[in-house]
Amino acid sequence: MYRKIRVSAYSGGRPDERPLSIFIDGRAVEVEVLEKWVSEDFNTRERRRYFRLLDAEGFEYRVYQDEETAEWFLRV
Repeated sequence: MYRKIRVSAYSGGRPDERPLSIFIDGRAVEVEVLEKWVSEDFNTRERRRYFRLLDAEGFEYRVYQDEETAEWFLRV
């Protein structure tokens, strides 16, 4: 299950290239990217950019960005 969140992202060669911090319940959590990948549904052509993230306390998060809407979601 995923919930919508706000993300502050680095924008280099493309917008929202990688998350720098995620906002959970109004609190900013700085993160580093451990892994990233893209998933595409071949029927609907829906593309999602997934990231596995790590914060300074050692907690891992999995988020994705819907490429069509540019919205971010956190796995809960």
